[in-house]
Amino acid sequence: MLATSLLWLIARLLGADLSVDQHNGQGSQAIGLPLIAGFTLVISLLGWGALALLEHYTLRATTIWSVLAPRYFCCPSRRSSSPEPPPAPRPRSA
Repeated sequence: MLATSLLWLIARLLGADLSVDQHNGQGSQAIGLPLIAGFTLVISLLGWGALALLEHYTLRATTIWSVLAPRYFCCPSRRSSSPEPPPAPRPRSA
């Protein structure tokens, strides 16, 4: 949490405008320090809880964790980032 807060502070000191455009006709939402710290805390606690469950139910928790965690958190391109379902396939012409 300290590292992400420090990165946020450095970005603000360098003049970066940290915001997210919602693409819903409203203005962009600013990304503040409480949002960054809270998000980091929640994700860290979820990861810690997942590791605790693996340690309770499996014998190779650290091995499983070491393989799955980086793939899930570092490869977002494999997950769909769009909340909309994919378009329906077009019917074939006879």
